[in-house]
Amino acid sequence: MYRPLGPLGPYVDCFWYRRGDVPNRRRELSMPTGGADVVINLNDDCITVFENTRDSLGIRTRGAIVHGPQTRSFVINDLKRVHFVGIHFKPGGSGLLGVPAAEILNRHLSLHDLWGDSVGSLREQLMECDSPRQMFVVLEQALLRRMHEKQMVKPVVSFALRTFNRPDAFLRIAELQRRSGYSERRFTDLFKQAVGLPPKKFARVMRLRATLEQLANGSGTLAEVAAANGYFDHAHLTNDFQELVGVAPSEYRPSARSVLHMEVRETK
Repeated sequence: MYRPLGPLGPYVDCFWYRRGDVPNRRRELSMPTGGADVVINLNDDCITVFENTRDSLGIRTRGAIVHGPQTRSFVINDLKRVHFVGIHFKPGGSGLLGVPAAEILNRHLSLHDLWGDSVGSLREQLMECDSPRQMFVVLEQALLRRMHEKQMVKPVVSFALRTFNRPDAFLRIAELQRRSGYSERRFTDLFKQAVGLPPKKFARVMRLRATLEQLANGSGTLAEVAAANGYFDHAHLTNDFQELVGVAPSEYRPSARSVLHMEVRETK
């Protein structure tokens, strides 16, 4: 994993690389993060994901996929041999892809649809690299070539995003809007264009992320976790969790590599 500094720092959370054989791998739920992702398959020129655990057909793209900002979890395929490199954008950072985040909300599409034939050359470059570090340099240069002033996140959105890192952010949206000097409609439109999600839905996702961390660490009872993250009670947490993740909090079992992933328990 590599976290870029300099011009890309405000937009990209990290570049990452993963390679190996996982013979017992199952499909995985991938939780919403508030940001977008690019994933490039270096084994095969195709990627399949599923909208939910009931989806048996899936969404199939070429070997470089864009996961837009999501309002709920989706399902990753159970490939036994993996060789991937990817980009995880910070909330508001996916403007570097060349489209407003609102246009790719809850979508999974081929990077070719956004960048055209240059994606084939980019994938070939990555496959010729001798190390993950070289791949990160290639990806960094590809993004830097696509930076334009019009993609900069507006100050009011940057301020709101910093505030949303706090557990009580859901209750502060009206205050944020008033302090911005914009009308409620204009504030919501600016935020949604940059981040993809409207402020209230984004706050729910941020609250979910904090909840996942605490559940994974065993930090208190469900009622205590609910209180710590601004839910009315544990029933409110359970309902919200069920809607965003697709399972109840009691069924949540994070994968060994991330609290943002969990194996799907397939039912016959």
